[in-house]
Amino acid sequence: MATNETPTAPSATGLKKKWYENPVYVILWLIFFFPVGIYGVWKYPTWSKRTKWILTALPAVVIIWSMITSSMAPPEIKLSDANTTKEVAGADYRVSGSISPTFSKVKVNGNDASVDSEGNFSFTVSLKDGTNEIVVVATNAGKAVEAKQSVKKLTADEVAKRKADADATAKANADKAKADADAKAKADAQKAEATKDLDANVRFSSTAFMIKNQEANNWANCKFVLNGKLFGSDFTYKTTEGIPANDSVIVLMSDFTKSDGTMFNVFTTKPKNLFISCDVGSNHRTGYFTISE
Repeated sequence: MATNETPTAPSATGLKKKWYENPVYVILWLIFFFPVGIYGVWKYPTWSKRTKWILTALPAVVIIWSMITSSMAPPEIKLSDANTTKEVAGADYRVSGSISPTFSKVKVNGNDASVDSEGNFSFTVSLKDGTNEIVVVATNAGKAVEAKQSVKKLTADEVAKRKADADATAKANADKAKADADAKAKADAQKAEATKDLDANVRFSSTAFMIKNQEANNWANCKFVLNGKLFGSDFTYKTTEGIPANDSVIVLMSDFTKSDGTMFNVFTTKPKNLFISCDVGSNHRTGYFTISE
């Protein structure tokens, strides 16, 4: 048996909503990126046209109000040399700085100063001898603020004294640098002298040695080691008298002895080398020489 039932529309329950069907998302977009938010306002299905127009106009009202508030704000001045008293030798001084809002009017000592699009300004002021107070006044929307800069114009005598002081300081620094360099050179020379080998000429005959000091300094407390191993002690001769500068000393073969008293015998042993160590000034220096006839 047939029935006359009217078919029902499928339920929308469970279908995913569009973002503009959620008023929370629409409001958030309106706050953080109003062009998308306005689109969502007009797509939202349940708001009236009156509500939509109010929400559409709201961002514009906020922007306009922000612009009006900014344009009515009192100006702010930043001077380039605000925290110091500038000292100059010339007859003029160029005061400079920046202003915000950038459309504010600026006067320097009552004279109009030009302001560029970024709010920077400058103005050249004629100075008198002594301290000059420069007054910068900025005006915006009937509100004025001022900033002051002190500039001292030096007299001819003050300029001359500053130059003399600077020259004296430069000379003192140069003298100190030279003295330091000389001291270093002297220390380096002393170090080199302390480690330099003794300069001597050693010759011998059948009975004696002639040892010549070829330096400009006296040698004292000398020790001579004959045919010894390197820096060892074999046949040795010591003298406290040393050898004067550019002078010679004669040392007999028999003066070289071992610790047990054995004397050097030139007839049985040929002299080959001589090790010398002496005090030279405050340094103790040495030399190792091959003996030539």
